[in-house]
Amino acid sequence: MSDQPENEDRVDGVEGTQPTDAGASPSETPKKKRFAWFRGRSLKFWFRTLLLLVLAYVVLVPFARPLLVMAWSVMPLIVLPLVGIPFGIYLLRRNWRKCGTAMVILTILATGAVTAGNFTGWFVESQIASFIHPQAITKMPTTINNRIIARPTALHYAENSNSDNRLRIGRPHILTDLKTDTMYWQVPLHYTVWYGEIFGSTGGIVRVNAADTGQDAKTMDNSGFLFGDESWVAKAMFAWFHPLSDPAEVVYWQNDDGSWSLLVSYVTYKPTIAGVMIPKIGGVMEISQYGIPSNHSVEDAAAKFPGAALFPEELGRKYAQSYAKYKHGLLNYFVTQKDILMLSEDPSLPAEETGGNNLPHYIEFEGLGLQLIAPMEPNGKTSAAMKEVLFFDGVTGAARSLEVKDSQGRVLNGPRQARTNVHKADNQADWPDFASLEPKLIAKGDQRFWLFTVNRKGDEQHAFVMLVLVNGYTLDAKKFDSDEALKQYLDSLQ
Repeated sequence: MSDQPENEDRVDGVEGTQPTDAGASPSETPKKKRFAWFRGRSLKFWFRTLLLLVLAYVVLVPFARPLLVMAWSVMPLIVLPLVGIPFGIYLLRRNWRKCGTAMVILTILATGAVTAGNFTGWFVESQIASFIHPQAITKMPTTINNRIIARPTALHYAENSNSDNRLRIGRPHILTDLKTDTMYWQVPLHYTVWYGEIFGSTGGIVRVNAADTGQDAKTMDNSGFLFGDESWVAKAMFAWFHPLSDPAEVVYWQNDDGSWSLLVSYVTYKPTIAGVMIPKIGGVMEISQYGIPSNHSVEDAAAKFPGAALFPEELGRKYAQSYAKYKHGLLNYFVTQKDILMLSEDPSLPAEETGGNNLPHYIEFEGLGLQLIAPMEPNGKTSAAMKEVLFFDGVTGAARSLEVKDSQGRVLNGPRQARTNVHKADNQADWPDFASLEPKLIAKGDQRFWLFTVNRKGDEQHAFVMLVLVNGYTLDAKKFDSDEALKQYLDSLQ
C-alpha cells in the first residue's frame, strides 16, 4: 500500500499534487482579451500604416474618381440595402422575427422604388424642378450690352494674337469685369514642347474684348501657370480634394494684386426627400500659378470672384429644361398640361448654324451682375411668344424667374422666332453661307431686342460678317457692320 493519500491527484512523472481552480475544467482554454491585436503596437507601426493609406489614396483616387462619382450619384441604392438588410438579419437573430422580416422586406421594396426613381428621367427632372425654386421678379432688368462677338470669333482672335510657336490655344471661357462693365473671352495658351507638357503648363492667358468686333486681343502679362487646366497634376489634385464630384467650368482669374488663379467649379449630387440624387454646384477649387490649391464654397466664391462665369452652362440648361416642363408638378404635366414650356430654340438646327453654343447664354445686367439666362416659350410650335425667363447667378446658380407679360397689347417673341427673321436685315446677303450665332437679349426701358452675331459657316466660321438686331415685338431686323454703329443706335433709343 502507498503512504500517499487517495485524494491527491497524481501526474505522470511528477511526484506530489497539482492544485486546480475550483469549478474549472482542465481542458478549458483562457479567453482572449478584446482588441488584443491593437494593443502593444508601436508608434512606428501606426505611422507606417497611416503613410501607406495616404499613399494608396493619392495613387488610386485619381483613377477611381469616375467610379466614386458614379457610386455617389446613386448613393441611396447602395446605402439602403447595406444598412437595412444587415439590421433586419440582426433582428431575426435576436428572435424579433416579425420586426426583422418586415425590415428586410421594406428595405427591398424601398431599394426597388429608389432605383426606379433614380433611373426614370421624368421623375428626376420633376425633382430638379422642385429643387430650383426660383425667386420671382416683376421687372426686366436692364442689360449691359458688352457681349457682341461669338465664341468662334474670340477663339480666332486669340489664335491670331499668339506669337509663340511653342503654344497652342485652349478652350475659351467668359467673364466680366464688374468694375468697368467689360466682358471678356479668355483663352489659355498651352505648351506643345516637352518641358511644358510634362506638367501641363500654360504660357499665358489671351484676353479678348467681347464687346469689340475688331480684334481687341492681347496676352496678359505674367499669366503663366505651372499646372494649367489640362494638367494631369491639376486633375489629380481635384480628385484628391473632391473625389465625389465632377469638374465643370474653368475660369482663369486675375486677382487684385496682379497674380492669377485657376478656378474650377464642380458638380456633385444631393439626395431629395424621394431618394433621388440630383446634380448641383458644389463649390470652387482655386489653384495658384505655382500649384497651391485652396477650396471655396459657392457663397465664398461669389464674394471673392464676382463676374466669373463658374455656374456650368450645361447644368443651367438641364435646370431650365426640367423647370419648363415640371414647374407645376407631375400631375399638371401628365393631366392638365397647363403652362408647359420649352427653351426658345430650334433643336433641329445643326451645329454649324449655332456655332455649337446653345442656350442658355451669359449676359450682364444692371443690379444683378453676370447671369446665365434661359428664355422660354410655350411647348410645341404653335406659339413663339416668350412666356418666362430664368436667370441663374453666374457663380452660385441662385435662380430668379420673370414672367413675361404683354406690353400694351404687344407680344414679345423669343429668339427662336427672331432667328428666322435675321435675313430681313440684308436681302442681298448670301445667307446660305452665313450662320446667326448666340441670340443675346438687349433690354432698355420698354425696348426688347435679340442681337445675333453673323459669321461665315464651314472652315471660316470664325469670320465675323455683321451684327443683326431683331426687334422682339415687331421682328424688324437691322444690320450693323461694327459694335460702334450698334452702340450709336442703342444710345439713340429713348
